[in-house]
Amino acid sequence: MVAPGATNTPLAQVQMPDQKEGKNKDVYGHQDRGDIMDWARLQVPLKRWGEAGELADAAIFFLSEKSSYITGQVLAVNGGWPQTG
Repeated sequence: MVAPGATNTPLAQVQMPDQKEGKNKDVYGHQDRGDIMDWARLQVPLKRWGEAGELADAAIFFLSEKSSYITGQVLAVNGGWPQTG
């Protein structure tokens, strides 16, 4: 199983809230989509969002013969996000 972190996709961009005229900031005080995306990027030790192809590469590995002795594992493809605590 592949467990993705923040991934740069068109859907992720649309799902980010975009507040107008400084109203309704999120709980972290972010006002617009760019602020939120920058905040999320800075939480990842690699300082960038993942790309869809990187998730696909992990899935392809699990489908390949190279993973033939791996069972019941979860591969976190997240740039180290949980380690930032």
